[in-house]
Amino acid sequence: MKDKLTQVKPNWLYIVTPFCWLLLCLGSLNIAALWETRSLNPLPVTGTAEPTPVPLPTATSPGSDPISNGTQPTAVIIPSPTTTPYAPPLYNAGKIIHLLGPPSGSTFADNAIISYYWQWPLPLAEDQHFKVYLFTEEQTILLGTLNEPNIGDSYRLQVDLTDMKLTADTLHWLVQLETTQFDQPLRMSESRSLNIFTSSLTP
Repeated sequence: MKDKLTQVKPNWLYIVTPFCWLLLCLGSLNIAALWETRSLNPLPVTGTAEPTPVPLPTATSPGSDPISNGTQPTAVIIPSPTTTPYAPPLYNAGKIIHLLGPPSGSTFADNAIISYYWQWPLPLAEDQHFKVYLFTEEQTILLGTLNEPNIGDSYRLQVDLTDMKLTADTLHWLVQLETTQFDQPLRMSESRSLNIFTSSLTP
């Protein structure tokens, strides 16, 4: 009976040995995986890190932006001021240049001094003035310019014919209200005729 129990008793060496081999294999696999991971991702080398150089701020002129990082400022284009087109004043039909003298058809010697008279009911603006013209079919002569009245609203311009060397016997004259802001007359008077004869005293 005792021999039979001895035969049935299990051998623990055969049972434990496979488990030991299994643990040994698992441990070997873990060690190999850890070694491969360390070879692919090596540990950083410890030591004193070199400082990263920081660029010093450059000298700036007064009024410039010190925080520019070397970039050039963007130019701002300021549009030039636009000028308002000149609008000529509008005068009603009663605002006319009224000629006073000389009367139409007057006769003068070619060495005479002629006084031209006219009236204008409004004060002149700073950019306005009167011009008196003597003209024929072939030429136009500017006799003079006035920007101030003689008395009240009356204007007078004296012109010496001596040095004008007029060649026509009959001429016409008129007065124009003009401005430095516009190349066309603002107002124009009627035209009057003048008769010029050659004086025996003319050299």
